[in-house]
Amino acid sequence: MNGKRHQWPEEAGRIPARTRKLGVVRFFFRYPIFLLVFGPPLFRVGLKGVDTSQAHFGLWNVLQVAWIGAIALCASVRLLKKGTLALTKRSRSVLALMIALGVLFVISVLYSQGRTLSAEFSLLYFADLICIIEFVIDTYTNPPDWLQCIFQLRLVAIILNLLVLICIAIQPALVMNGDPYSSEVRLMGGSVCAEAVFLPIIMLVSAYSFLYGLESRAKSAILFLLGMGGLLVAQIRGADLIVLGLLFVIATWWARSSRNTSRLFAGGLVFAVLAFGALVATVGAGEIWTQFNRGQDVSNLFTASGRTIYWQDVIDYSVSHPWGMGYIAGIRHMQFGVHKANLHSDLTNPGGTDDAYMQTLTDAGWLSLGLYLLILGELFLTIWMLASRKSAVEYRDPRMRHAMRCLFLLFACCLLEAIEGSGFAVPLQQEFYLQNVLVAMILGASTTVTLAARARRYKSAGISSREPGRAPFPQSGV
Repeated sequence: MNGKRHQWPEEAGRIPARTRKLGVVRFFFRYPIFLLVFGPPLFRVGLKGVDTSQAHFGLWNVLQVAWIGAIALCASVRLLKKGTLALTKRSRSVLALMIALGVLFVISVLYSQGRTLSAEFSLLYFADLICIIEFVIDTYTNPPDWLQCIFQLRLVAIILNLLVLICIAIQPALVMNGDPYSSEVRLMGGSVCAEAVFLPIIMLVSAYSFLYGLESRAKSAILFLLGMGGLLVAQIRGADLIVLGLLFVIATWWARSSRNTSRLFAGGLVFAVLAFGALVATVGAGEIWTQFNRGQDVSNLFTASGRTIYWQDVIDYSVSHPWGMGYIAGIRHMQFGVHKANLHSDLTNPGGTDDAYMQTLTDAGWLSLGLYLLILGELFLTIWMLASRKSAVEYRDPRMRHAMRCLFLLFACCLLEAIEGSGFAVPLQQEFYLQNVLVAMILGASTTVTLAARARRYKSAGISSREPGRAPFPQSGV
């Protein structure tokens, strides 16, 4: 575009034996999209009686918008400075779907009950999309150390949890639900840290790292135990079940690595069953169930603590209004079904459905939900293939497979946690940024593996990548 000679893969270093690790501060300056995961944390208690379906301006709002604005501006400048804007076919497909989804959100502004708010969130959606595009294009020529990216996400989760501990000492109401000075309290993190997703990140990455020796096992064990302790205090049933399921996936991967590990896995599984049986015999099944279900009725578990009731209301409304209610502001304004009161009297409550998929349905109708599911489905299949045994050998760095498996675990955690959290579909929320950073990493890693596979195929065929008219890496404009 600017007359510079295009660098071929061998020259640009697209398939290095191992990408050099960066320092923590330098990493965040090199890849500022990871700063989005911080949120930033908001140190405020819920403001009752406020109509959050309309636009609000305050110190924390300005800070949130300035955070994403600065990072998006940095990404825009980098895009303008790049000599070539190249994307693989898979990346173009997913990004095109994400742009189409954003267009639907913009159209929904026309019939939203809070047009200003819907328009603002639409702009924020595209600002985040710019960051994703810049990161994916950057990885086309300069792939990062993917395992370091995983550890940096865990570092963000650790820092946010340290802020939670500080808040507990200063003002517990910032991060706790219920009476902070009674026994009926849950450490949910408030607007400082989304504990339902960041605590599982600490546990999953640490558990995987411990089993495969990716770092000091003492460090991994300590971080895992701290994350588990935080999750027990948080008392988030959905996160508990998700972590247990994904830990079992990690254990099965590890068991398949050798005969000795399979024996250890079988022995550990037997020990866990016997230990659980002894616990039931000692404490009693009823007491264990009461603690897990927080003393609620069994029906609350099957209705997701009552969420399915207003999910049905949302579906019934969407059948007669297939275009949705308007991006973000629509569900915050609606008062129907069994929930006549405004669900958003608290500014720290990001969504109106407690489900990212239902939130997308209310934003711009059935078409937006279809696009959203199509995007997530394609990404899930992509990261599953990257984490498989076949794709692992398509990169020279032996740590690539470990990074892709961790990335699969984190993305699966987000997809499952989105069933009980709207934040994954609402800009300015930590969950939204985390999921989109994982999207950028999946597309970037897919690009890295695709280019490495192409280079190997052409090398085995005896075709030079610099031979005119036979370039294995055609440029594709964004």
